[in-house]
Amino acid sequence: MTLFSPVVLVLYFVVVLLITFLSKGGKSAVAFSIGNRNIGTFATTASIASGLRDGAGIAIWLLLAAYMGYGTMWLAVGTSIGFFMFALGAKRIVRDAHEHNFVTQVDVYKKHFGPRTARLATFILSAMAFLVSAAQLSIAGAILGAVFGLGVVTSTIVVVGIVGAYLFIGGYDTVIKTDLFQWGLIFVIAIVLPLLFFGDGVSFAAPSFLELATSDKFGFAGISALVVFMSADIWQRVFSAQNQKTGRNALLLSIPLYALISLGMVVFGIAVFGVMADADPTMLVQAMFTHGAVSGGVLALMSIFVLASVMSTLDTNVFMFSQFVARHMLRKAGKDTVRQTRGVLLVVLVLLGVVATLVSDIVTFLFGAYTIGTVLVPLLGLYVLSRDTWRKSDGWFAAIVSLSSLIYIYFFVTGAFGNILMTLVPAGVSTMLVVLYVGVMRVFRK
Repeated sequence: MTLFSPVVLVLYFVVVLLITFLSKGGKSAVAFSIGNRNIGTFATTASIASGLRDGAGIAIWLLLAAYMGYGTMWLAVGTSIGFFMFALGAKRIVRDAHEHNFVTQVDVYKKHFGPRTARLATFILSAMAFLVSAAQLSIAGAILGAVFGLGVVTSTIVVVGIVGAYLFIGGYDTVIKTDLFQWGLIFVIAIVLPLLFFGDGVSFAAPSFLELATSDKFGFAGISALVVFMSADIWQRVFSAQNQKTGRNALLLSIPLYALISLGMVVFGIAVFGVMADADPTMLVQAMFTHGAVSGGVLALMSIFVLASVMSTLDTNVFMFSQFVARHMLRKAGKDTVRQTRGVLLVVLVLLGVVATLVSDIVTFLFGAYTIGTVLVPLLGLYVLSRDTWRKSDGWFAAIVSLSSLIYIYFFVTGAFGNILMTLVPAGVSTMLVVLYVGVMRVFRK
């Protein structure tokens, strides 16, 4: 490892902290929680694109690129579909967010479906945010440890301290500003990294985009579309958009930006696996720093790329999880949400640090964390498509979510998700039951 990597990482952390201390932060509860709902198109787009490209998820993309080549881009097809579906309902979502003071996705369930459904959604989304955050901390700790020669515990404490500092000081406003900086790094590095391998005799030959089996195409595109549409952090970004047009345009602009970043990662993954064919594909990110086949310049850029991706996702999910707890779980949740959120932040960061050191299989861990929430997609679709509220049917919708979640857990535990199409079944069951119930209710109402 050359001195270049540690120096670059130190500079990166200095800039992040500088942005934090130069930020005015949120003096009011609304500013701290949702940035006064005046975030513009560029900042919203950058925050969405950087937040979805998480650091731990890079391990999955590189793994798939090693096995599936350019067929991995079917995930990007799915995210594009998810963003487009989201954009269709953006005007309604932004209008309601401003009118009803929505801060988290749980506010939608509470307003339109009722307290039972909202409690279940809170549990599911909180679990997702916590587990995704733990995965980010785990990969960040591994990278810092490799670059600086630190132990896992020490490197995890460093990341927790930095994230905790700017969340505690600035809240949502600082998350957006740091995301803007990190998105710039992610976008540029994703384009540059593959270019560094051209001319070195590295082969970019791999299975083509169309060679993937039809069932896998549908499976990967379908699950990524569902994950995008139900992603609580993207909903929060749309809630904070300046107006309806801003929210819609940011989602549409995210389609080509995220696709370009994804293509860069796939090409990079193919190149890296070409020079490290003896490495374990599930540990490709970590192996790059110990294998010796990758140059110091590539490692430095990869370090920044992974940590920028980690931080842009970690800060969002830690902040969301703390808001879920402070706003929807604490019995005394009330007007002083800033103080409550900061208090929860401290506890959450400590717990995350402990869990992150225990993560062993990052790919399986992250897959489970992201996909459990897909059972909520039909409810979000119903909210966007229907002007009615369904509070009188709260118990029925809570039962549908519960049943679909149990099916998901059973499939996950038994290994059924080895077939990617099976990942769509829990959401499919939830959708079928929601459509059936709504159809029956409309008939009886007539």
